[in-house]
Amino acid sequence: MESNTQTALSWGNVGIAALLLGINAGLSIWLKLGLSCNLIVAALRCVAQLTVLGIVLKQIFETQNPVYIFGMALVLGVLAAVEVSYWRAKRRFPGMFMGTLCAIVGSALVVGLFGNAYALNMDPAYTAVKFIPTVGMLFGNCMIGVSIGLGTVMDALDSRRDRIEAMLCFGASRWE
Repeated sequence: MESNTQTALSWGNVGIAALLLGINAGLSIWLKLGLSCNLIVAALRCVAQLTVLGIVLKQIFETQNPVYIFGMALVLGVLAAVEVSYWRAKRRFPGMFMGTLCAIVGSALVVGLFGNAYALNMDPAYTAVKFIPTVGMLFGNCMIGVSIGLGTVMDALDSRRDRIEAMLCFGASRWE
């Protein structure tokens, strides 16, 4: 039996979160950690971003238009690829963004659609209220996996640079 009840957040919930942030900022000032300014800026950014995201998602949830749903998923995927390609990567190479984008978006969308269709029994599988959060979590997991994979490959190429260059000089193809 499935229950469709949702708990709405109240201003009391927001107040509790603000109180906890205030305690952290106060402890930072008291212990002279220098984190209070960063905490306050992060909290204000969080409020602004979540407000804008809430406005956008409310419209998408109400319309249930597949173009908007997949558009939102694509925007989230592009943001994930930008994060991995430009902010997390220590080394970059030409075409890295497109490869990262294809890996992250391709895998997350396929898993999200199959997961919603068969594990969550959603019909259609791209029902916004389940699909967008699922794909968002999958993008987060993909970002970690792609970041670790790219870092490992780039470190291996860097540490074996002399051997790879010697093999290429002797006629090895790029795939050997």
